[in-house]
Amino acid sequence: LLLPDTILAEGNLNYMADHPWLSRIRQSLRGSGITWHNGPLLECRQILATREQKAECYARSGAMAVDMESAVIMQQAAAAKLPGLVIRSVVDEAASAIPQAILRRLDGMGRPDLPGLLVDLVRAPRLLGTLWQLGIAMHKAAATLRRVARHTGPSLRFNE
Repeated sequence: LLLPDTILAEGNLNYMADHPWLSRIRQSLRGSGITWHNGPLLECRQILATREQKAECYARSGAMAVDMESAVIMQQAAAAKLPGLVIRSVVDEAASAIPQAILRRLDGMGRPDLPGLLVDLVRAPRLLGTLWQLGIAMHKAAATLRRVARHTGPSLRFNE
């Protein structure tokens, strides 16, 4: 689970999470058994599929992870003069790689072309193992976010 204090956006923009709100969430997770990490999160406008791409981003930025959505959320919050923060659960960790055969069946937002993916699975059944692992990781990530929602309760809401 990632509770970043800073989102490093493209164009050298940095968005800071609302510290009091983030602190309440972190405090409510103490004793929950949920391990969380803080540090910067880097915006990336493309899927990083290889270990090498992920390592290069880390070396360049020191960010604990990359994603495609958080900077936009923080940008919108800042434009509306609202506090912001992001809570992320990781599916494809730095040590994992997504095969090109799967990547080519994802759109720019990571949504799969299911008919095309099924055709590729018939042609290359070995991809099923990778898809299975990604599915398990997605299930774990979603379960972690549900646990966060249960443990944080009212502290998940922003109080003005």
